[in-house]
Amino acid sequence: MTMNLKGLLPQDVEALEEYLHGIYEEYDIDIGGAFLGRHSIGRIAANRMREEYPKTISEGWHDPFPRREVLRHILDWLAVDLYEGVPWLGNTDDRGRPRKLPKCATYEDLIREADKVMDRRNAQVAKSLGAADERCVAGLEDGYKLVKLLTPEALDLESRRMHHCVGHGAYDAGLAAGNHEIYSLRDRKGRSVATIKINCGEIDQIRGKRNASPEARHMAILKQLAKAAGWKGRGAFWPYAVDVNGVEHDIDEIPAGTTFDQLNASILHGMSVVLPPNLTVLGNMIIGHGIAEIPERLTIGGDVYLLTTRQRCVVLPECMQVGGSILTWSGDEIARPIPAHLAEKIEEAPKTRKMGGFADLIPANPIDGVQFVFDDPEDDENLPDSAPR
Repeated sequence: MTMNLKGLLPQDVEALEEYLHGIYEEYDIDIGGAFLGRHSIGRIAANRMREEYPKTISEGWHDPFPRREVLRHILDWLAVDLYEGVPWLGNTDDRGRPRKLPKCATYEDLIREADKVMDRRNAQVAKSLGAADERCVAGLEDGYKLVKLLTPEALDLESRRMHHCVGHGAYDAGLAAGNHEIYSLRDRKGRSVATIKINCGEIDQIRGKRNASPEARHMAILKQLAKAAGWKGRGAFWPYAVDVNGVEHDIDEIPAGTTFDQLNASILHGMSVVLPPNLTVLGNMIIGHGIAEIPERLTIGGDVYLLTTRQRCVVLPECMQVGGSILTWSGDEIARPIPAHLAEKIEEAPKTRKMGGFADLIPANPIDGVQFVFDDPEDDENLPDSAPR
């Protein structure tokens, strides 16, 4: 599985190998899939590392790794083609690499190949489905409905409609084993507008056409359904927080003066949220870079973790009160002048403190643990190196 690593610093090689190993484990990729991933995604990532070094973010540095939805789309394509043993896999060069892969110089090239293959497969799925293939499980507002997909044929048709990879064998085994459930959100004309994958009662994926994020209006419809169905993990898609009285608030609709035991304001999916004044957090708080600004008269009894974009300094209000420490990736990310009573509390958290601090922040968090989910292109590019991805 050799790959050209010339010109990369040792730490770059280590980061690349850790990244590839991580996606192999996360997506349960076998040896064949790992070989294809290394000579497609891995090769392009190595090239981008060479191109970006030694730029800084202010000089236009970009993350060399693909965004998560891009990664998933490419890996789904490779998995399906491996499953079917398509001819291009046998057309190899003297290093055993399928010749198609070295011709793809960018992630966009890989996406185009994935789209062509999926479009061709989807066009072949033409039969109508019966009651044994799919079942309507919920009628929703504005004539929408939620349909549960029950057979591989139903998954194939969903792929044809949505131009993604839920069908063609990629999820058939898990569906048959009952490891996951697949649903389709349909509009009043019966058109698929979003596909939802549920693992053991927890939302794993919600995808629109071509693996893109669904439209906001479709996510709004699904939000009430997810809450009524009791699906876990919905905070990663519709961020919320629970106050000291057990009342649940959407993160962008928190009333002024609310008190929380802990507050995780990091899972914001590219949102720009304005928090109200007079908030009290008895324990620790994470402030993600989706928070437009720190609100007036914010009181935090424990530590506060600042996740910034590195392109916009955080302003600490004079009226902000912090009982513990203010942990940040870099002190340069806080605007001057810093209020005197807060300056002494600022720490540039070492890697072990960052990881341990985030893991222990909210042990019984109603948002199912501290996670970091980034949907805006700038978010991934500005993610701190040691932050969990």
